[in-house]
Amino acid sequence: MTEKTIFSALFPDGIIESSNKIIGLKNKLDNSIPSLLFKNGFSKMYDESKVYFNTQSRIILFYSKKESKSKKKRTEVLNKCIELKNKYPNDTVMIGYLVGTDTISEADIILQDMMFKILVGESLLRSLLNNDHVLYDHILNEYKNEVNDYFNQ
Repeated sequence: MTEKTIFSALFPDGIIESSNKIIGLKNKLDNSIPSLLFKNGFSKMYDESKVYFNTQSRIILFYSKKESKSKKKRTEVLNKCIELKNKYPNDTVMIGYLVGTDTISEADIILQDMMFKILVGESLLRSLLNNDHVLYDHILNEYKNEVNDYFNQ
């Protein structure tokens, strides 16, 4: 139940509850990305909280829900990716964010003669999930159905 305030009467009946429901579902879906990765061939690197790998595709992904605006955090991420590339030179090392701070959704960067791909939002999910056995569009439709079911209750 939503807390009643002096301003509650300014909004149409039920809109606050509906807004809370929408935000809750959006957060649930945003937070489902790690489990989506697990369901589609990725595993978590044993000693890392934000590093996932897919041995079949030879992809190592540093994933965080949001890109940090902090230069210190960005440097830490890049250093971790350099470390991973040195450890696994034949694998593709990617940096992925669900929400980026820039308008760029996909970019390549070169550091210490190593190339890294940065992917954000839909570009990230399309790249990771569009392979022979899993189609991004199918997964997106499952989420759309979940949203529709949620609101048709």
